[in-house]
Amino acid sequence: MNGLIPTQNNDALAGVRNLFRHLMDAHVVEALYVPLETENSVITPALVTDPVYLERANPFAPAMPINGARAVAEITGKHAPAQIGVVLRSCELRALMELIKLQQSSLEQLVLIGVDCPGTYEWAEYNRLQRDGGLSLDDYLAAGSRGENLASPALRVACQMCNQPVPEPADIRLHIFGADLSQGIPITVEDGIASILELEPVEVSGADGRQAVVDRVIAQRDQVRQRSLPPCASDWMQRMASPRYSPPASAATTARPPARSAIARPACSALLPLTMSRNTTSQLPGAKAPCGC
Repeated sequence: MNGLIPTQNNDALAGVRNLFRHLMDAHVVEALYVPLETENSVITPALVTDPVYLERANPFAPAMPINGARAVAEITGKHAPAQIGVVLRSCELRALMELIKLQQSSLEQLVLIGVDCPGTYEWAEYNRLQRDGGLSLDDYLAAGSRGENLASPALRVACQMCNQPVPEPADIRLHIFGADLSQGIPITVEDGIASILELEPVEVSGADGRQAVVDRVIAQRDQVRQRSLPPCASDWMQRMASPRYSPPASAATTARPPARSAIARPACSALLPLTMSRNTTSQLPGAKAPCGC
């Protein structure tokens, strides 16, 4: 179902915080994994069980201190301890699907909440901008809705090349691309959840404009990818991203994936968006980068 989250005084962040509180009040989720903004404007992912703390939720902040997929896997294991909502970017959702294939996480009792991603900044650069007051979230979202980037600073290199900025799959999707956020936040909600929340379907104007913005963003990032990656790497990544891709027969595996200890781990530079910062992994108990860093 398509709907619209009303915003308060053109404040998109206030609107999405109200949605998160509604999810908890209606018992759609018992806890919510979401980035919180501390008093010092530092973004810290947290598992929230008290709706009071959702006043600090900021899923739009253009920063990724860790990859949320790894954190979700640490929280859930093979069975989530409760009905948990997880707010993730598109790259984090894709990473979570890969961890589920390796039996390191599970979709059981998870509500996936995806956010359109215009891109993120390097962690140190984001914190510097916050200290200096040089980053406006409203300007960032406005540029993202048009499919543009702020002139300065530059996004992370991985984000400049990411050609899958729309979150899939997700039970709830928050739209930024092509949206007039002053009017509200367009969302797509799974019908069962929409019924519990008592949401009414809303025809959101500009759906064609959204697709045009998404197509433009993907085309721009494909150009960066082609310029930045050697031909062999670019071709390999395109084949891997294709839904029709299947590994060669020689790479076939048994139905049961190998044990975690038996999985060959590539060097950090070969990992797609799963690497965590050395300085931030300590924020979650037991959270480690896949490479062991």
